[in-house]
Amino acid sequence: MLSIAYLVFFLCTVPFAMARNRMFGLYYSVLYIYSAFSIAGYLYIPGLSESIFAYFGNTVGRESLLFTFASMALFWGVNMMVYRHGGRIKPIVHASHPPVVPTLGTVVLGIIVLAFCGLLAANFSDLSWYIFEDSDGLPLKTALFIAMYKIMVGILISGYLSVRSKDIATGRVFGVLYAILVLAFLVTSARLGNRTDPTAFLLGVIMLEALSRELRLRTIAWGAFVALFAVFAISAIEIYRYRDGGAGGPLIERIVRNDYYAPAHMLFAAVAFDFVDPIAVIRSNSANALILFGEPYLQQTVTQLFRSDIATRSAGYAFYIFTEGWIFAGPWGALYNAIIPTAGLWLWNKLSSTDNRFANSLVQMLVASMLINVTRGQSSYFIKYLYTFILPNIGIAMLLTGLRFRARRPDTSGIFSPVAAA
Repeated sequence: MLSIAYLVFFLCTVPFAMARNRMFGLYYSVLYIYSAFSIAGYLYIPGLSESIFAYFGNTVGRESLLFTFASMALFWGVNMMVYRHGGRIKPIVHASHPPVVPTLGTVVLGIIVLAFCGLLAANFSDLSWYIFEDSDGLPLKTALFIAMYKIMVGILISGYLSVRSKDIATGRVFGVLYAILVLAFLVTSARLGNRTDPTAFLLGVIMLEALSRELRLRTIAWGAFVALFAVFAISAIEIYRYRDGGAGGPLIERIVRNDYYAPAHMLFAAVAFDFVDPIAVIRSNSANALILFGEPYLQQTVTQLFRSDIATRSAGYAFYIFTEGWIFAGPWGALYNAIIPTAGLWLWNKLSSTDNRFANSLVQMLVASMLINVTRGQSSYFIKYLYTFILPNIGIAMLLTGLRFRARRPDTSGIFSPVAAA
């Protein structure tokens, strides 16, 4: 009954979240997906959790569900207060762009398309999930292609915004080049069996479309259809990924046992072992907000409790961000989960506080594309992705579109709503 109440609560509250602030609504939805499937599988299809050696008994599942329910309710309540004015934020940066994508942008996009498609043709027969997961020792041409593929999401987001936006015009050549790049990206994703990057791009697209539409029943129904299609699409990619026989089982199990299934088992493990260590949370987040420190992620620390044989800094079950609250304060960590992710989300929303609709949409698309990574990670990612993903891709967008930024004059007054203006 509690799992049904959790579902009903989410369905009743997500429209208010979307109406209050689109970024909040989208993140709220991702947080639910990454808990609901795991909890449903753990409680009702325990064999799935047993198959990944992460089943700790039914009582742990119920306690984890109650903790997650409390975290979601408090997170929703706090964000509804934070964005009680629709997320209106005073602009702190002035942004501008030419009315037409500059010739340099089209030339740069053409070079990217030629390089990517050329490397795709050169590596096509060798592409598989196994070389994507283990890129050590690859030939130079393959290593270059994989590196280029991994930066493609930000480029695709900039291109999509340019093509869809009414604020800047793109020539026919730019549109054709962009279509070719999207097709090459999707073909590569299918060959590699990679679902993370296409999903990140899809989240960016969903954010732009959500910003440009009023929240009506038809819009919600269309969003639900897109989400359902995405679930089946990533399930199909998994089947193709293990086309040599590595994946099996009934369809319902394949849908449940997806990328969103394993991460919440970190919460189940922390609850099962009553693992509470606030110092570990502070130390891990402080070090991993930066790079090159080598401090273990919390997922490694928790995995060592029950699977020390596979616990490494870069491999494991991934993580579920609400687990951080439990580790910090046990059952009272629901309060932590209401405050810390809210602060990170507010910081990212603050990045879109310019006086230019195109620039705000770009930032919100880039932020949206990282919401799954943050949900599967820990709160330090809110800082880390600022300088490893968002800011570099803003730079790429500046090159492609001619977008420019400068500080606003101090005497500027008024309130700007990224949501309302988009």
